[in-house]
Amino acid sequence: MQCWREPSDGPIVTVEDEGIGIPAEKLPRIFDDYYRTEEAVRHNRDSTGLGLAIVRHVATSHGIRVQVESAPGCGTRFTLRFPHGE
Repeated sequence: MQCWREPSDGPIVTVEDEGIGIPAEKLPRIFDDYYRTEEAVRHNRDSTGLGLAIVRHVATSHGIRVQVESAPGCGTRFTLRFPHGE
């Protein structure tokens, strides 16, 4: 995890892993309620598919922008851009 602040923006936090990654064509759905890729199901059968939906809801309610980059076999990076505080 990394955290920094750019002069023209608010705080930025990145969280990344070296996990199974997410195929590009599936990225648009990862924040949907109960959505789980087939790869994620094989990797963790106990997941509900709600975690990222909750992240999206909380982030949106606080004006936080969430970006995701991922590649199968390489892992995933989430970047959270917080609003510029006065």
